[in-house]
Amino acid sequence: GICNSVTKIQGSIGYTEYTYALESKLNMATLQNGAGKYITPSQASFVEAMKRADWEKSPGFYVILTNPEGDASYPIMGVTYILYQADLDAAKKAELYKYFNWCFVSGKSAAEKMHYISIPDSVIQAIKLTPEL
Repeated sequence: GICNSVTKIQGSIGYTEYTYALESKLNMATLQNGAGKYITPSQASFVEAMKRADWEKSPGFYVILTNPEGDASYPIMGVTYILYQADLDAAKKAELYKYFNWCFVSGKSAAEKMHYISIPDSVIQAIKLTPEL
């Protein structure tokens, strides 16, 4: 709905995810980041922002990617997290692990084709090393 409204209403501004903006052929904001550089949203500028996060030292891999360091980092990003019930039985956890592993490995290229950014390989390895799924 946001993209549709922005397209139809002259002078309007909206906030939506990158993929939707691309698909709707919307103009996107070039923003000044913490280094004082004006950065256009792109997969490359999002990857630069993700590289700056201290994923491994963040409890539960929780990071905020607002105004990360780096000359080429886009200053506003959101991260999607996976949540599940802690009391799942072992069989369900095993199936979830297989699915998440597919997402991390095989699904990575599909995500990139849809203009999503994959988490860094170092974070995938850290997640795999955690004792519980």
